[in-house]
Amino acid sequence: MGVGHDGLNPSYALETSQIVKREALKGEAMETTVVKISGMTCMGCVNSVKKVLTALDGVQRVDVVLEKAQATIVYDAARAGPGQFRTAIEDAGFEAA
Repeated sequence: MGVGHDGLNPSYALETSQIVKREALKGEAMETTVVKISGMTCMGCVNSVKKVLTALDGVQRVDVVLEKAQATIVYDAARAGPGQFRTAIEDAGFEAA
């Protein structure tokens, strides 16, 4: 197989652009939800909630704010959802509303 003008294998460059395109398509499927959480009293609680939510398959980003008693979750709706978030939060010892 030959080398392209940029020094890369042409088929590799094609594969890379296809991967980028798939990633962009995945980004369109992302959803955001806000979950109210009671029982958090400190940054340790915040970190616990963030850890259990981040560990879920399909969760891209989690922001937990103690003062607002809530978590904002960005996720792939095909792989995760609010029911899983509620269960994870409650299993960590907090109440999810």
